[in-house]
Amino acid sequence: MQDDLGRDITIPTGGAQRIVSLVPSITETLFAIGAGDRVVGVTKFCIKPTAAHDKTKVGGTKQVDYDLIKSLQPDLIIANKEENTPEIVAALAENHAVFITDTNNFNDALAMIGNMGMLTDCTERANEIVNTIVKEYHFYQQQSKIFRQQKLSVAYFIWRKPYMIAAADTYIDSILQIMGLCNAAAYLSRYPNVSMAEIANLQADLIFLSSEPYPFQAKHIAELQTVLPKAKIILVEGEAFSWHGAGLVDAFPYFLRLIAKINN
Repeated sequence: MQDDLGRDITIPTGGAQRIVSLVPSITETLFAIGAGDRVVGVTKFCIKPTAAHDKTKVGGTKQVDYDLIKSLQPDLIIANKEENTPEIVAALAENHAVFITDTNNFNDALAMIGNMGMLTDCTERANEIVNTIVKEYHFYQQQSKIFRQQKLSVAYFIWRKPYMIAAADTYIDSILQIMGLCNAAAYLSRYPNVSMAEIANLQADLIFLSSEPYPFQAKHIAELQTVLPKAKIILVEGEAFSWHGAGLVDAFPYFLRLIAKINN
């Protein structure tokens, strides 16, 4: 197969049998499609499903234990262009098959699930999950029509000290668009740091404080409310907006509940 960067990857007949996943949402996806028993190593951030907790921890997404990974004798390592560093990928690719995913939007996420199915010979279950997600997406589109017509603007915060937001050219931005929201930071790129003055200039209708990677809590709402007094500030589940994989099955029902909270 070719990975998302066009690199040729050789996979054993019958699919990969010993997999190290360096991406939390992909670990979740591998278990969801029925390949969890093939996973031998994960990152410390691979918290879903609970069965992944028993797998060998090989480090984080930005720093890994190369010797430990080698000892696991993986026939496939799965990485992500954004979540893992080029240095990690290059070092691992010297001795292992490394499949690099590059997931920038909803369609990429669906394609990634399909690719995981092909890599593990679990295509039937992977296709079932993709079909379920697509059905949930269409149901959301029907149920959220009036909400989406409002075209509310939102600023999506991912970090504090310094404040960082998800701007254009991000997977989060693509999900906000699907939800029917306008990214107030669309004129910026990627994940910029923003000052209080810049936050005030966003003039967003909504502020989403994500549960990850920074664990925003209710106590953080007040400090942002001072510069955006008219905005509605809501704590949101970060995984629904940033985990690109099988977890999308639950994302669209969550978005409908979130709309109800916004409209309340």
